[in-house]
Amino acid sequence: MTTIKRPQYVIEHMEEDDPSVPSKFPQWALLEYRHMLQLVGPGSTVHFTSLSHASLDSLRSSLSSTSSSCAEFELHTASITTLMEQRGITKDKVCLLDPKSPFAISITDAGKVS
Repeated sequence: MTTIKRPQYVIEHMEEDDPSVPSKFPQWALLEYRHMLQLVGPGSTVHFTSLSHASLDSLRSSLSSTSSSCAEFELHTASITTLMEQRGITKDKVCLLDPKSPFAISITDAGKVS
């Protein structure tokens, strides 16, 4: 039986830390990140990149308490481009989803990125 390799997902964190409490992760972002883990589901991994060192422990603790029917996750202080370089991933293997794109992703896009 052939096992299908599930895709890896990357969320580039763009929010600045709260200077008054840099170790506390923003609640709204935490809700979005938990939702992403649920949407992706088990068998895949979501990589959260560009995180501050101060927020890692708080985020790891919060995401670890999510349901077992969620995707695995990895936390990175490096950016997505640095992570790609470290892991030997070329740009042609990446599907960038841009919320400002004039084009919606569709089923016909399946298989264009492997």
